[in-house]
Amino acid sequence: MTRSDTRYYILAFEFATLGLMLLNSLLIKASVEGVPWRNVLAQGCLASLILCICGDVVNFNLSNRFFDSSDVVKHDYLIDSVIFFAPGYMMLLLVMGYIFKHYYSAQYLAKVTLLSFAVATLSYVNMVNVEAELYIIVVTYFYSLLITLIGASGILLWYMYGISAPLGIWLCSIGLVLATVADCVIGTMWIFGNDGQGFYPLARELNWVLYISSQSLVIHLPRVIELTCIKRLSNYQSIAGQ
Repeated sequence: MTRSDTRYYILAFEFATLGLMLLNSLLIKASVEGVPWRNVLAQGCLASLILCICGDVVNFNLSNRFFDSSDVVKHDYLIDSVIFFAPGYMMLLLVMGYIFKHYYSAQYLAKVTLLSFAVATLSYVNMVNVEAELYIIVVTYFYSLLITLIGASGILLWYMYGISAPLGIWLCSIGLVLATVADCVIGTMWIFGNDGQGFYPLARELNWVLYISSQSLVIHLPRVIELTCIKRLSNYQSIAGQ
């Protein structure tokens, strides 16, 4: 079996995995259509998944493009996928915002957002290659702010329930955090790692495992979330307002 044959088999497996995940998301949406607010969440999660799948296709680099916009970053085609991943994850943030408005004050969410931006900025400074094109640096920085919010939303989701959170909430929270970890792998190991050459294919394989795990868990959010938690809303608002 040649290296080219192996690549085609891997791509076929990955496309099949994405197809199954999309089918699962559609089935979840169909199962919650009778509950209006769950249906809203399901529509948001489905739209997010579809956009992210489009980003996955870009990341597959089917046309074997390298050094398109930079002499430093070999896998700069990854930047193009932000066109899909950014709105995809923004859609997911809207879903989380719909949930969080029932449990957290706007002031508390603003504080969490600022803290997330600070963490994202510090992390980005430690991984960026300043010799890369300005376009790459700007796009990846602002995307890092967005994807860090996804991880933060996973922590907030878990905090709504606390240590006694149901298993489904634990898994969805972990899925949201894994989305941030997966893109951190892309930044540190695939885009800027190894002086811009990337640790390939290790970075791709590690990212794929983390990313698929994340998406496979997050799509269940409309099914497992409850907008009437065990704890009273007033308790969360008093905590969140601190």
